[in-house]
Amino acid sequence: MVMGTALAFAAGNVVNVSSNDGSGTNAITGLGATVMNSTGKMKSTHGNPVYFSGKVVYGGNTDHTCGRMAPDVTSTSLKSRDGTCHFPVQPGSLDGGQFRICKNINNLPDTCGGWSSTSRL
Repeated sequence: MVMGTALAFAAGNVVNVSSNDGSGTNAITGLGATVMNSTGKMKSTHGNPVYFSGKVVYGGNTDHTCGRMAPDVTSTSLKSRDGTCHFPVQPGSLDGGQFRICKNINNLPDTCGGWSSTSRL
């Protein structure tokens, strides 16, 4: 388990993220015992509000789904979005994070695309 402050950004951990509602890229910039930080760029396919959702990937334990990690984007051009996920300490190795794009739907459950490959430090 990684303890202490978040680790520094490592190049090469950018992953592609897409759904019917949006697309972009995201990468972990820090991963500590209880926090994962990311940076990415995303756009909406049709101008509907979309956002990044995240998941902390563990080896030897259940992954932790973070939910929303960044504010909505409605632009059909790429916009930068940083995100943060706080999670409880649990046994197992912190292997990285995965991301997906979700459509923000008022008063209904949001719809999300599939999880990206794992971004690692």
